Amino acid sequence: WRLDFVHIPLPLNQSQVEADEEGGDLLGVRASDGRELVVVSGAGRMLCSLVTDLGLSHALGYVRLLRTADDSGWIPMDIHLGLPLFSVELCRQVCSNASKQGFLTPESLQQQAEGQVALHAVLEAVLEEHSHASPWGVGAAGGVGDTAE
Repeated sequence: WRLDFVHIPLPLNQSQVEADEEGGDLLGVRASDGRELVVVSGAGRMLCSLVTDLGLSHALGYVRLLRTADDSGWIPMDIHLGLPLFSVELCRQVCSNASKQGFLTPESLQQQAEGQVALHAVLEAVLEEHSHASPWGVGAAGGVGDTAE
């Protein structure tokens, strides 16, 4: 029994996601060796929705996916922003997708700024939701490390 992880480069290659009505196939890099390219079937629409909801449609980085135990699908485990320096092939894929998307055009830079605002709102909502339940009183009344009286 072995965990199967794949890294999917960001920004997503939209032409791959839109080309397949079954959910979209994406090209990723197997996490175990960082060199082997693999096709991840059926995860495109799910990842596209996740990335869009988090405001990361124009971000550089990668999403790490885990294959489900019954091999029926993929589960997003985490998102890493920035160029992946541990895998040359993954870095190539990130740069290739960014180039195809016109990453440094004025329009893309504006969309990146809008994405940062959307991500900030999502993170703020998560922090707000979970900070009130904290036994340390982290939230509107104080900062990390404050003690509840």
